[in-house]
Amino acid sequence: MLQTLRVHNFAVIEDAELELDPGLTVLTGETGAGKSILLGALQLLLGDRASTDQVRAGTDRALIQGIFSLTHDHPSRQVLAARGIPVEEDTLIIRREVSSEGRSRAFLNDTAVTVGALKEVGETLVDLHGQYEHQSLLNPAHHLLLLDAFAGLTADREEYSHKLSAYQQAKTRFEELQQRQAEWAEKLELFEFQIKGEFC
Repeated sequence: MLQTLRVHNFAVIEDAELELDPGLTVLTGETGAGKSILLGALQLLLGDRASTDQVRAGTDRALIQGIFSLTHDHPSRQVLAARGIPVEEDTLIIRREVSSEGRSRAFLNDTAVTVGALKEVGETLVDLHGQYEHQSLLNPAHHLLLLDAFAGLTADREEYSHKLSAYQQAKTRFEELQQRQAEWAEKLELFEFQIKGEFC
């Protein structure tokens, strides 16, 4: 669950921190109070496209940070494990920075990641109902994750993911060595041809 959302220099917000307790939290306020801006900050944190318009006027960058607590069988753990991102004390810290020049950076537990990776993890963490691109129940890519979590197979899936990642790395290394061997064989054949030519 989302425990803390910190927003700095985003849109018209200079500094804001929202702490959430377990259970239902309701944000209320008049029009223009900033509810939609907080939602926009959360969407940016989950992998939405960044824009210089999101950086508060007169500042160098916007910073959004979210702290999530993860259960031992949370689907996001598999995605994080597949990307080699450690989770300590069941906590995931997501940070997104957007500069006034348009540069964007994303971090998962202080590990720099692509926006695509951020979005992949974000889709396992939060459902923003009414925004179809964030509804994991409507995303076929997440059906298997939800089914495995329901069946209590998340740990088995994580173990498989680790082994698959190790296999893919070993396969890539093996193919690289095969390529080098082929190149060496070609060079050896050329050298032998040149040597024979010199002594003929």
